Amino acid sequence: MKLFVNSLSFLLNVSVVALVVGGATGLAIIRDHQERLPSIEPLLDYRPSVRSLVEDSEGSPLLSLGKERRDLVSLDEIPEHLINAFIAAEDKNFWDHEGYDALAITRAAVRNFGAGGVKSGASTITQQLVKNVVLTTERSIERKIQEALLAFEIEKHLSKDEILERYLNEIYLGRGAYGVSRAAEIYFGKSLSDLTLSENAFLAGLPKAPTRYGLDIEQGKGRQSYVLSRMSLENMISEEEYAHALAAPLLISEGDNDTEQDQASHFVRSALTEVESIVEDAGDALAEGYVVRITQDSDLQGALEKSLREALIAYEYRQSAWKGPYKEDLPPVDSWTATPVLMDGDSYFVSINGEPLPLSKDSVKFANRGEFTLAPGMRVLVEKVGDKAKIRQVPDVQGAAVAMDPKTGRVLAMTGSFTQDGQFFNRAMDAHRQPGSLLKPFIYAQALEDGWSPTSPILDTGVAIQSNGQNEVWRPRDHNFSKSGFVTLRSGLEYSRNSVTLRLAEAIGEEKIGNLFEGMGIHKKAEPGLSIALGSQESTLLDLVSAYAALANDGVPKRPVMVESVSSKDGTVVYEPEDFIDEREPFFDEVTLAQIRSMMAGVTEYGTAWRAFEGAGYTVHGKTGTTNQARDTWFIGFTQNLVVGAFVGFDAPEPLGRGESGGSTAAPIVRAFFDQIDETYRISDYQLPDGAKIIEIDPDTGIPFDGGFKEIIRED
Repeated sequence: MKLFVNSLSFLLNVSVVALVVGGATGLAIIRDHQERLPSIEPLLDYRPSVRSLVEDSEGSPLLSLGKERRDLVSLDEIPEHLINAFIAAEDKNFWDHEGYDALAITRAAVRNFGAGGVKSGASTITQQLVKNVVLTTERSIERKIQEALLAFEIEKHLSKDEILERYLNEIYLGRGAYGVSRAAEIYFGKSLSDLTLSENAFLAGLPKAPTRYGLDIEQGKGRQSYVLSRMSLENMISEEEYAHALAAPLLISEGDNDTEQDQASHFVRSALTEVESIVEDAGDALAEGYVVRITQDSDLQGALEKSLREALIAYEYRQSAWKGPYKEDLPPVDSWTATPVLMDGDSYFVSINGEPLPLSKDSVKFANRGEFTLAPGMRVLVEKVGDKAKIRQVPDVQGAAVAMDPKTGRVLAMTGSFTQDGQFFNRAMDAHRQPGSLLKPFIYAQALEDGWSPTSPILDTGVAIQSNGQNEVWRPRDHNFSKSGFVTLRSGLEYSRNSVTLRLAEAIGEEKIGNLFEGMGIHKKAEPGLSIALGSQESTLLDLVSAYAALANDGVPKRPVMVESVSSKDGTVVYEPEDFIDEREPFFDEVTLAQIRSMMAGVTEYGTAWRAFEGAGYTVHGKTGTTNQARDTWFIGFTQNLVVGAFVGFDAPEPLGRGESGGSTAAPIVRAFFDQIDETYRISDYQLPDGAKIIEIDPDTGIPFDGGFKEIIRED
């Protein structure tokens, strides 16, 4: 034991502790930790267990992560390529070291010293096994010391084969899979013996970030490529095997979706991915009895899902035709029922839970509009609405919606499809689409910041733009122009005038607009040309909602937050986000923010979204977005306490049909959502800031007029 303490103390003292706390102190720390090491009995008498829990912001359970679905296998049953793949990816010196890798620890210590903390772990397979079974995932030098000491001790009691067998049965590999045998079944629908080299390498790449690589297949393939390259460098496979495995298609099974995580909502899956980016050894936090509390407000989540679903059904009734009798066993939505059509004279009716209900007239009209004709005995999907039944079907059109706290950036609700069962693609975060006129408030706000006023007159006629020195002239289309030839800035935004926006953008300058969009997080790198002012460059709904939070709050965009805390199985909080403080100067001052909010209130009161918010009884500041031929339709609106965005479009962009727009297709989602939720979220009691005053004007000309429209302008 003395040799053990002295040799390991020297190693860790030199490579880790000495860099942090000094050599003598480091030696004392190691000796102290050696005396206080936990028992290794759980590893010697290995009995895998427990599960983790995901809760909403109020502590209500949302998801039980894994009943630790694991099929224990012996090392003899695990293919050699799979063993080698894990060793190449996680611990290339596994067969030679004594539980810790001296060179790896030294390299990690140097990196950690430069980073000012524990950023790189250098854990061997033995250390990972110790951490998973005996220790916690605390991120500290002390934990790393204990880990190495215990790993050294374990290697005196267990053979390499025994350690490897325990590790390959213990490790969490995403999608509810514990151990390699269960992972092979979940990801590929195969037994271990049937796995290809390509599939073995994919599984071996998962421990680094099991949720991310398990759900995002493109990232998983990137990690697989790394594992294969490591196997090639270590001469575990030939160059021919490497090339063949790299080129082989990776067919991930969509089956075995009885895992709880596969049934998780888009919000929960996105939050779990966030856990992986902020918590060291996140696979443990998702698999070892941890409690992950997310920012989701379940009341808001339910209201948002309902609002999106009802809007997409309404679109289906306007633009589509019935697809015919329902042939599946179970309905895709809980509130729907699959039942045969019945007739009573000339009237159609159905039975829902034993209650006879007539089919609504619009349902009958909808069902008879296409190639099918409604007839008795046909099995249909229906939903009870009031005292009638309405025919339902899953629409081809899709959508997404997000609700965010504009003060903190906490995402309170999010949905990325009509129904989330089996839908891994989250359109709120992953669908990159043209935002169209949704970006205009930022152009107008920048103009206000530069000295323009909501009353400033600007030419409202056709415009021809020659941008970036190109020879071609661009003449964007617009709505009907004003009779006078001029409109105020306010009117230009309220009625979404393209010509006005482009003239403003030209006055502001392409470079300044590009910098603004990048600073707002709308684009990572803004494309050149003035067309970006009309939303020609793609973005995501979540990024756009985050940018709108700047207009709702303090002029600074918010970083989306989805995780409230992560606690270990003993109740220790291992992660709790600090209130993120963006030290950047606000993009807009308080007067500009007051002016742009007032102008955006006009959008919902008498502008492009007035029909959706008619009779609301509360004020939402918002903007519609509609791209060419209504291929993408948007609306984002906010109050003081909530920013809500919605998107509707086909996954393969195509025109939504006549009459569809941001105001008629997307805005009703936000209106329906605000109508359902607590009235505190509908408050918009912004105060007039210092440096601003209200004057009365003629709304058509912007000229002062007693008894006219009350406009916010800057004090002289």
